[in-house]
Formats: sequence, structure tokens, C-alpha cells
Amino acid sequence: MAKNFGTAENTRNYTLFVLLTLQKHSDRSHPLSITEVCESLNSHYLTGRALDRQIDRSTVSRILADMETIGGDFPVKCVMNRGTSDTPSYAPYEDSNTGKSKKKFYYYDQPFPEEQILTMRDAIEAYNHFCMDDITIIIDNLIRICPDSYSIDRYINREDKDIKEPDSSRVLRFIKQLNDIIKTGGFAKIEYCNYGIDGKLHLREGYPKLFRPFRLLWGNGFYYCACMKDDLDTPVSLRIDRMTRVSPVSPKDVDPKTARKFPPVKDVIPSKSSYRLKHPVMFGGKVIKAKFLIRTDDKNGMINAVVDTFGRNSKMRELSEAEIEMEKLPQGDDWILAEVEGSFGGLVLFATQYCQNIKVKSPENVAEETKKRMKESLGLYE
Repeated sequence: MAKNFGTAENTRNYTLFVLLTLQKHSDRSHPLSITEVCESLNSHYLTGRALDRQIDRSTVSRILADMETIGGDFPVKCVMNRGTSDTPSYAPYEDSNTGKSKKKFYYYDQPFPEEQILTMRDAIEAYNHFCMDDITIIIDNLIRICPDSYSIDRYINREDKDIKEPDSSRVLRFIKQLNDIIKTGGFAKIEYCNYGIDGKLHLREGYPKLFRPFRLLWGNGFYYCACMKDDLDTPVSLRIDRMTRVSPVSPKDVDPKTARKFPPVKDVIPSKSSYRLKHPVMFGGKVIKAKFLIRTDDKNGMINAVVDTFGRNSKMRELSEAEIEMEKLPQGDDWILAEVEGSFGGLVLFATQYCQNIKVKSPENVAEETKKRMKESLGLYE
């Protein structure tokens, strides 16, 4: 006769087997009754062992009842319905022999697959009205309700360096680490990389370097960390997916002379949240004003591009025919003057991206760099 494992120790041991049985042999469309769980557990996990090592139905029933009481802390659902749709009717299952209704159980997969977690994480991190504390809480909650087979370490730190950490896990881990450093006003030693022709990250020369992170933000499809560096009076933007190590450094462990070289963030960026608005294209550096002469029509979407990139507060006005002639622009087209702000690299990138519809009016260095790049690009086709 099967032995009843009623002790607390045995119940804990066999709870794992019950979970494994439901995980491997049930899903929403195929729930298992208590008897089926018991038979499957003994068949798949206890085969070949002595008969008194097998678990009986009453122990399985007690374990499942405990899980049902605990609820969300176990990835097990109890159902009393025939249907398996998203909106079940809750008609009770009926035993084919007795006609009595019975409970059935199944192991449910995480409610959000990984791609949905990453999509929500992108939306959360990109949405400027959330502060980082809100973002951290939401990510923690997502991790709590969406474990992959209840293996939380898929999304957070892994100590085993022999296991290749997924990029998504590394980025999320660095976001959490950098956020903690920002909140404490500390420093970070960062390994920063470039991609090689092998598609792998390779450490950039001179790294790791000491930075003072001050803002996490999302732009151009990537996560960035805006940082200050000791030899620069302007912020730099580092892509988090190209970091391979972030090591927190306490301010007390930084040489005072080195610490004094870091300009206060408030002297460079009046508001931390303003960094994203002032650097719409994610290049670090001082914010400068520029004037673009932009060709517009109903199809080229250039006004949309200006607003999407530089915001609704960008100043724009139509050019008169006299101004178009004075600026030596093609006649017969509609042109506007757009006054925008951004970093040097971001302004040049925007001007070259839409070069067929943009003439840089000022500043001169942005105009010269744009012309230089366009000449070099044409040279490739000569």
C-alpha cells in the first residue's frame, strides 16, 4: 500500500513533484484532476522506486488545496469549468463515471511572453512622465508576475559567468544598477564597447572609465545613460546595450581631486528631465541653436519630422518668395524656416538624414560638417 507522506518535510518535498507534473503534463487546455496528477507523478517521477515511496491521492489533494489557498504565489490554476477559452463559462467538469463535478488543475505559463515584457519595458522607460522610481517598481512587478518557469534570474543578475547572458537581461540589469547609482549620486566604472565584424562586442580603447550617471532615457530605439566625465564639461550619452560591465563606485572611494573635475549636473542641464528634450537625437554635448531651411509639401512629411524630433515648441514660419530667391533655393517649392535646438552631432545627423530637403542656415560649423559629409558620400559613387 502506498505510504501517506503527511509530514511537513515530505509535503515540501512532494510539492516540487506536483509542480513538475503540472508543468510538464498540463496546460490551460488540458487540466488534470487530483487522481490524474497522482497517477502522472507516480508514473513519470517515481517509476522503479519501492511502492511505499509513491505518493497517494490524499497527499496530492492536500498539496493542491494548499496551493489553491496560497493562490498567486504558485503558478497553478484551479478550474471548475469545461471550457478553455479566455472567457470560460464555469460549467463544472463532470466525471464520466459518477457524473459528479470535480476540480482540475493546470500549470499556467507566464501571462506575458518575453517580447511583451520587453515592449512594456520600452514603453515604460520611454515615457517621460514616469520618474525612475515608478519605472523600477513597475519592472519589479513585471518580474514578479512574469517569471520564466519561475526562474527570475533570467531577467536579473547571473553569477555564473559560463552562462551567456541574454542582451535583454543585461540591459535590464544595468538599468537597475545605474538607477541605483543615480539615486545615491555615486559614480560608475563602465566598460563600453563597439561591435566588431564578428557581430560581438569588443572593449573600446581606454575603458573602463569613470562616469557620473545622471539620467536614464530611451531614444532612437535604444537605451542610453547620460553621464558626466571628469575631462568633459558636457554630458555624453552611452548606449546601455553596448556596456558589458557597470561597477558602482562610492563617492568616498573617488579621489577628491578627480571628483572635483566632474562639473555639477545642474550647471550643465538645469533639469534632469530636460536632457531628453534638449538632445532629441541621442548625441551628447552642449545644446546649440540652429536654423534650417526646409522644403515642404504634402508628401515629404518634413514638418512632421521636425516636430517628432525637436518637439512642438520648435519655431517654424513660411519663407516668402523674396527670401527663397535670396537664399538661392529652388523656385516653385514651399520652404519654411525652422529654429531648433540640439547637440552638434544630433543636428548634423538630422540635416544629413533629410539632406534633399534641408539647407543649414546656421550655425556655420553645422553647415560645413553637413556639406563635408554629403561631398564624401557623393564621392563614393563617382
